[in-house]
Amino acid sequence: EKRFPKIQIVAGILVGLLFLALVIFFIASSPSGHEQFRKRKAQALGGLIIYVLICYLCSKDRGKVRWRCVLWGLGIQYVFAMLILKTQPGEDLFEFIGDQTTIFLNYASKGGIFVFGPVAMNGAYEGDVQMITGLVTVSGASVS
Repeated sequence: EKRFPKIQIVAGILVGLLFLALVIFFIASSPSGHEQFRKRKAQALGGLIIYVLICYLCSKDRGKVRWRCVLWGLGIQYVFAMLILKTQPGEDLFEFIGDQTTIFLNYASKGGIFVFGPVAMNGAYEGDVQMITGLVTVSGASVS
């Protein structure tokens, strides 16, 4: 059985505390007049903690959970979220990706109209045809 040196345990605790301190700082850093905004941040953090806890409780072998990997994954996700949501280049990038996705799905819709004809333009089936053609097109594009 492999034993962890005390330094690794202390380092893990320090990394966890640092991560928690950063999250608390970003929750508390909202302007004082925005109490509702601060509550939403706290609610999102609580939901994240509950989500990780549920995943841990549903694990078959809880002893093999690598908390360092979990914390790194959450940290990287947070950094990307801040880059995307709080910087102009991130917003521009995702606006571009959204526009390209819309164009791509419009092609799928036109293809559905071509394949299904009048059925695709009937109000009762229009949403179903668009969903099916979108799924088929995205699936085909990701496989090829």
